[in-house]
Amino acid sequence: MRTTLILAFFVTGLCSIATNNAAAFEQPQLTDLLFPESKTWMDIGSLPALDKETYSRDNWLYRKYYIENKTTEAEDADCSTINRLLYENDSLRGFRTYDLNSDGIKDIIYTGGAECREGDLTLVWVSNGSRGFNIIHHQYALLKINIKGTVEDNVVSVAIGCCADPVDEYYLGTLLYPRSKQACRVNKSLELPMGLVAANRLYKAEKELVLRLSPKVDDEYNRDFSEFANRAVFGNIEAKYLPGAEGTIIATYIDVGGKNWGLIAVSKNSMPLLTHSPNDTNVGWAMLK
Repeated sequence: MRTTLILAFFVTGLCSIATNNAAAFEQPQLTDLLFPESKTWMDIGSLPALDKETYSRDNWLYRKYYIENKTTEAEDADCSTINRLLYENDSLRGFRTYDLNSDGIKDIIYTGGAECREGDLTLVWVSNGSRGFNIIHHQYALLKINIKGTVEDNVVSVAIGCCADPVDEYYLGTLLYPRSKQACRVNKSLELPMGLVAANRLYKAEKELVLRLSPKVDDEYNRDFSEFANRAVFGNIEAKYLPGAEGTIIATYIDVGGKNWGLIAVSKNSMPLLTHSPNDTNVGWAMLK
């Protein structure tokens, strides 16, 4: 069997989505819009939680293989991530189990706070039979997984912008290489209004393409945000591209005035046509014909 996971980070390529049935409307999640193939995948949080009996018996083994695999990027001289996770996390929050590689032995998955730094962390103890565990380590959170049985399968993950960073990076890739297939940089303030409909069609701009954080026109110069970003910020404008920019319309929305909007993920190939982007994102709303 093969195992597919979803990771959220920025990758090359287009972001696309499957079409929703308006008659049975359900508000899509952002990851479903960005990576439609992941819509039916399992949320990492829905996997079985690591039980306390197994934890109490084997936590020393998890630490042993963590150290032997030289997973030291998460360690600090004044703060041990592995010690905090294994010995100070009484609730075992973030620990899940599943036989990812179909060898009959349950693997251990941790995805959650990094403990000794800002942001998230993912650690996966993958069984290699009688030889113990290999460790997979990523500096971000896993969101979804498609259980089919090998560590080469696809995943979706997200790198949450920490501190004052307004951008989250969503990725589609494999468990070993989560940024290998697709990526989208999305402003945290991007609005997904109720009533939007998932879409999946290619788009090519015939005139200047203006991406916005919400499906409405606001072009007023924002002095406060401009001084913070050290570049000009206008209203809800997130990016501007010259005519010819290409991408995928991943959702549509009709506003109260009857205007038709499209949520567009612009292709990396259109980066040479980018003329304005205070946050270096590639997803936003644009008014359609």
